[in-house]
Amino acid sequence: MATDSTQPKEQIVDPWTAKAGDGEKKINYDKLIVQFGSERIDESLLQRIETLSKKPAHHFLRRGIFFSHR
Repeated sequence: MATDSTQPKEQIVDPWTAKAGDGEKKINYDKLIVQFGSERIDESLLQRIETLSKKPAHHFLRRGIFFSHR
């Protein structure tokens, strides 16, 4: 019978916690995209935002700080 302490831990991301899973040094953003059902913000979406707004995309979008959307 395995205890909770012997089972590998998955990454935890919620409003209060952000912890990488066992064997991982940082948060896996690809897992977050799947977990929350969002889509990656790619170059074509950035171009569309800039075309529709007639302004450069926000620097958080351009730098990849905001990486996905619903």
